[in-house]
Amino acid sequence: MIDRADPRPAYQQVAGAIREAINRGELQPGDRIPTMAQLQDQHSVAYATVQHAIRLLRSQGLIDTAQGVGMTVRSKRPLVNVVGSLVVRRDDGSRETWAGAARQQGMKGWQEITFAGITPGPLDVTDALGLSDGESLVTRRRVLYLDDDPAQLVGSYYPLDVAAGTPLDRPEKIRGGALPLLEAKGMQLDYFRDVLHIRMPSQTEAQELQLTSGVPVARVLRTTFVKDGRPVEVTDMVTAGNRIALIYEFPAVD
Repeated sequence: MIDRADPRPAYQQVAGAIREAINRGELQPGDRIPTMAQLQDQHSVAYATVQHAIRLLRSQGLIDTAQGVGMTVRSKRPLVNVVGSLVVRRDDGSRETWAGAARQQGMKGWQEITFAGITPGPLDVTDALGLSDGESLVTRRRVLYLDDDPAQLVGSYYPLDVAAGTPLDRPEKIRGGALPLLEAKGMQLDYFRDVLHIRMPSQTEAQELQLTSGVPVARVLRTTFVKDGRPVEVTDMVTAGNRIALIYEFPAVD
């Protein structure tokens, strides 16, 4: 039933009730949700209100609709990603990979390199690297996929003296990622700094990530610092809000 004291519009309350059922596990991926008529009866609302609620849930990537099947909870699960696992070295010297994290959760993770070369750096990237506006950088762009769906757009940027003439400026896969390559050049990695923004996608981002209306993105700008305090890499990650859950774990301090 709709709560008349709730300041939310009726359609948001209907959508919220279904969302809560999904979050509590009462509705599992692939489960059918009640029909439009059933939802109308359950909540004592107009048919148009239920239509509006369903459009909202579809735009948020929570439900799918198909002719002959009806409305079901979206079966594609988000990748749960412990942020530190991608940058912290394990005891055996390795680091987590996108493909490995996806495989552990029953998905296929792969990437497509869309560009590698030297370009002028974006303003916020050159600022993070302590360089002049528009200074040329080694740039790598790629799209990360979960199964067949694009999940993350990644751009990585390096000062020319760090990466020019290395595999980083060529469109080829780098075994283990960029960090081992930097370490092989004698750089002692010290720490990483993330700047996180939650926002709606640009038109280009929405197209490249195949997002439906209303799905936000998380943008993380990660700067890698070496022992002498110099920033040597900036990675710009734009993540589909319905495909990846980020977990931050850090020690308690006094």
